[in-house]
Amino acid sequence: IVNAGGDLYASSVPGQPLWQVGIQHPRQREQLIARLPVANMAVATSGDYERYFIHNGQRYSHLINPATGYPANGCQSVTIMASRGFWADALATAVFVMGPQEGMALVEQLDDVEAMVIDAAGIEHLSSGFTLYHSPWLSTGVTDLPLPIAPLPSH
Repeated sequence: IVNAGGDLYASSVPGQPLWQVGIQHPRQREQLIARLPVANMAVATSGDYERYFIHNGQRYSHLINPATGYPANGCQSVTIMASRGFWADALATAVFVMGPQEGMALVEQLDDVEAMVIDAAGIEHLSSGFTLYHSPWLSTGVTDLPLPIAPLPSH
């Protein structure tokens, strides 16, 4: 595994066990929301829970929406799985700023890219292929209750 500030690439050879990558819960620091079995792919997460401040009860993250000049606020966390690390990192930030609906629509148009978005209300949105890697009921073993899962948007 190559870890570059939280974004990582997990390499493997055939016959070796898959790496298990834990995704931190954006509001419960000691819990995972997913454990992903990965090999030969990158995983990157952008969120509002590591670099932020709270002013008058409102959370302000470091991720700025260029259209408004204000912090993006439609998501708590976005995790992207992709073939390349730079692609996963760029997409995690872009999808976070775009928000769950528009961001997930972008992900669904891209080959070999999957996403898990936790929206501002704490609801988990999964891209169509993400469930191949993640089962909220079985994969974590860390939390008793997974986040609610939003239905996939119809195309």
